[in-house]
Amino acid sequence: MDNEEKKIDLECSNCFTENTVHLSSNIKCKKCEESLTGKLYKSFILSAGLMLGIGAISGAVIDDTVNLNRASVKTEHYMMMTCLKHLGNEKGCLCAVESMSGIIDANRARSESWRKKELESRYYDCID
Repeated sequence: MDNEEKKIDLECSNCFTENTVHLSSNIKCKKCEESLTGKLYKSFILSAGLMLGIGAISGAVIDDTVNLNRASVKTEHYMMMTCLKHLGNEKGCLCAVESMSGIIDANRARSESWRKKELESRYYDCID
């Protein structure tokens, strides 16, 4: 084996310059015994843009999953105001609004009569 084959090319992870290390012997993998010489070894570095992209996608997926059963802030506000207007007890109304999480039909929630009826039944369950 000539001297050209007894080298390993390494890329510096700091400045990305390729460096050649000349070896006195042929280095092999301890498991498969494949020669490690005559190859270029580089650090695997993810770019900042790729990391931001992965983070944004992951965040959107998690947010969709976590807030899947949550009504819009506007809908929750209308429900709370309807409950307070008709029933008056803040703790009972908060409990009633929270108990509706995940079952709210946005079209029905626009109707004050539906909100009043639905919240009233839940309100009394909360204060008992």
